[in-house]
Amino acid sequence: VQSASWERSVQVEALQDVTREAWQDEIPAGAPVGECTEKVHHTQPDPAPRSVEVCGTAYTVDTGTGHGEVVQDCEYQVYDDWCEYTEKDWVVVDTLVLSGTDLDPRWPDVGAGTDRREGERDEVFTVVFATEDKTVTHTLSDVDRFRQYRIGSRWVLRTNNLCGIASIEPAV
Repeated sequence: VQSASWERSVQVEALQDVTREAWQDEIPAGAPVGECTEKVHHTQPDPAPRSVEVCGTAYTVDTGTGHGEVVQDCEYQVYDDWCEYTEKDWVVVDTLVLSGTDLDPRWPDVGAGTDRREGERDEVFTVVFATEDKTVTHTLSDVDRFRQYRIGSRWVLRTNNLCGIASIEPAV
């Protein structure tokens, strides 16, 4: 092992006003409602309040009597109010990153507070192996495995047909 490095990141979330959209009857109780527009909510075969009949092109159906019957398929588009509303939600406001070149990765400190919280975490570990004729970089996500790659330790690398690492075992 020639070198080892790590990077860990934590999203920081804060409670903020967020504008969303929904059907008026699906808006959470108490949420301030903004602008609404009338949109087609669904279609159905029978008339209903706030509906408009929409018919397709007329066509002829063979009745089996030698005479065709002209028919037209119709449905009703039912309209409802589609509205903007505002509610409090956790939103990513920052991403803290901590990195190092040792085998002891640490997480960035988000800090305590009622207005902030820790969000998603991400981590990546990189080990560089020096072979007889080149260096090979190996990226992994398992911290326990990463901690095994002490600088100067020796490993047997087996590669696949695409020159990627297929397996890594300690040298004996």
